[in-house]
Amino acid sequence: MKKFALLAIVILFYSCSAVVRIGTTSTLPPNNSGEVIKIENQSELPSGSKKIGTFYFGDKGLTTSKRCEYSDAIEELIKATRKIGGNAYIITKEVAPYAAEDYWSKSTCWSIYADIYLITK
Repeated sequence: MKKFALLAIVILFYSCSAVVRIGTTSTLPPNNSGEVIKIENQSELPSGSKKIGTFYFGDKGLTTSKRCEYSDAIEELIKATRKIGGNAYIITKEVAPYAAEDYWSKSTCWSIYADIYLITK
């Protein structure tokens, strides 16, 4: 019985952490040292920019993790941008904790959706 209780606690802990999802449309080497910039909207993208991926940061409901603040989401977004070879991103949607109108879809974590770009100079 003790093993079952411990297993249940472990499963609960890991199922209640922030989720990061990255979708890529290109295979590029990582951008390990270059600058990553935030672009406010698509009209500000320089010509020749290429969308290379998408990003999601959020949770599955109740999150017990301390790494669920807005700054954590942006930190993960910058890491993801570098990982897939990008150097810019546009946040397409932000949802603050507890912002959902439906009680059952409320979240204790920030949700961030973004597009990741490669800007060539």
